[in-house]
Amino acid sequence: MIRIAIAGYGSIGRGVEYSALQNKDLELVSIFTRRPIPSVEPRTVTPVVHMDEAALWADKVDVMILCGGSFTDLPVQGPLLARHFNTVDSFDTHPKIPQYFGDMDAALKASGKLGIRSRIQLQNRFKSVCKFDMITIFSAELVVIS
Repeated sequence: MIRIAIAGYGSIGRGVEYSALQNKDLELVSIFTRRPIPSVEPRTVTPVVHMDEAALWADKVDVMILCGGSFTDLPVQGPLLARHFNTVDSFDTHPKIPQYFGDMDAALKASGKLGIRSRIQLQNRFKSVCKFDMITIFSAELVVIS
């Protein structure tokens, strides 16, 4: 069982939550948000935790799925979360990709974690599919999660 968490509960975060329900090898252990906790109403019975407390969950999460916006959220949240978690994200602000790659690579190498950038395509309102036809793997070490 792979323990995942969601960082950011907008359209992509909700799509990841719905997708996790369809995969028996995934356990959604938490949803992290910058919003007031009572305003987040997940479909599942999953703890909602403020983003400032994410590092406290490092030993409970195998992979953090970064679902924040590429323009403002991921450039800040990505490297911070990469200090504590293996990450998957879909950063796509094209002019900023080289800077983001550099920041993520540095954070992941320093922490010994693994980061993957994927392309996420929202198929409909309730389901997202992670496509790994465009991936970038950061970090020097490959971490195998069983």
